[in-house]
Amino acid sequence: MPAALKIAIAVVALIALACAFPKTNWWPFAFVAAAPMFWLWSRAPLLSAFWWGWLSGAIYFGITMDWVPNSLGDYIGAWKLLALVLMAAWQGFSFAAVAVLIAL
Repeated sequence: MPAALKIAIAVVALIALACAFPKTNWWPFAFVAAAPMFWLWSRAPLLSAFWWGWLSGAIYFGITMDWVPNSLGDYIGAWKLLALVLMAAWQGFSFAAVAVLIAL
């Protein structure tokens, strides 16, 4: 499968998964949005699954943790965007762990 198609599947799945949560509240997306990611991860080698999982998680949490800059902006000022990036990158490891388990 071409890499561009994998990226397109991942991006669409992540956007759909993010839409399942409070701002849009399209909760039925939660049941189907993760399936394409699980499918991609199950067909990848372990290391590749880890990095796809981490990237997916970092992007997903970057989208859904948009409250971080607003909440921390009063306390850390100009560093608020860096806080969002670091928190999303850290949370991405949870998706990476799931991706590796699926790829086993």
